[in-house]
Parts: sequence; C-alpha cells; structure tokens
Amino acid sequence: VFKKLGRNSLIDFGVFVEGAKNISIGDYVWVDRHVELRTRTGSIVIGKRVHIAPYSMISGHGGVEIGDYVGISADVKIYSHSEIPRDGKRMSGPMIPEKMKGMLTRPVQIKKDAFIGTGAVILPGVTIGEGAVVAANSLVRKDVAPWTIVMGVPAKTVGKRSRVTVSDI
Repeated sequence: VFKKLGRNSLIDFGVFVEGAKNISIGDYVWVDRHVELRTRTGSIVIGKRVHIAPYSMISGHGGVEIGDYVGISADVKIYSHSEIPRDGKRMSGPMIPEKMKGMLTRPVQIKKDAFIGTGAVILPGVTIGEGAVVAANSLVRKDVAPWTIVMGVPAKTVGKRSRVTVSDI
C-alpha cells in the first residue's frame, strides 16, 4: 500500500495513514501505535532506523523528509502545511475552501541523527539540522543548526551536542 516499505519495519496497531501511496519508509523503522501519517498530497519520506513514538502526527502536504537514525518522541506534531494570518484570509479550518484560507505550505526536513522531544511542534519550512536536539514541548518556527540543542516557545539555542561517533548500520 505504501510507496515503499523497508524490510523489518513495524507499523504498530492503531496507526492512521492517509495517502499511503505518497509515503516511503526505510528499513528498520518503527511507526508506533496511534501515530498519524497524513499526506493526501505531498509526501512523507522516512529514512532507516527511525522510531516515531505513540500519538505523534506528521502532516506531509508540503513534504516531510526524515533522515536516518532520527528519534521522534511521543505526541510530536510536524506540519508542512498550516493556516496562518495572511492577506485578510480566513483561518477557519476544513470547512472553508483552500483559496479563501491563509495557508503556508513548505517542506520540513529532519536530518540524520536528530532527536525531537515529547510534545514538540515543528512548523512548515523548518529544517532540523543533523544531530540537533529539540527539547520537550518546544515550538520550532525557524531552522535549527546541526548539533545544537534548542528548547522553549519559541525554540532558542541552549547548547551543543557532541557528534555521533559510532558507525552507521
């Protein structure tokens, strides 16, 4: 059903999938219970050895790319398409035609070895750099540099993370 489903990957019970033909999943990926993968249009591409913890949601309308060895904690929300205040348009949800709504549609990238903490929200157009860490309950509106740690609302740099030194598998 998926565009690609890698070997030894697990799709747990209660996972909601919308637009499976637009979703590619690498090897040794675990999409945990009650995760939502939504991309009627656009795409979601998940690298190898990724874990997406329970109750997370990925909205791929604008495109979402998740690199190898990424950890996504429980209840994370990743949006590549969202309503915003723009040009006097409405922000009223799904009962309004798209052309009447203020929308922002931009790809999201989460690079290799990044980690997203519980309850974090990633907004459209954001790139989380290689090895970066987003702390729990953070709101990420801007790009995160590689190997940095960000936290807060909005997320701000609070530290650095050591580079991964173990070999890829």
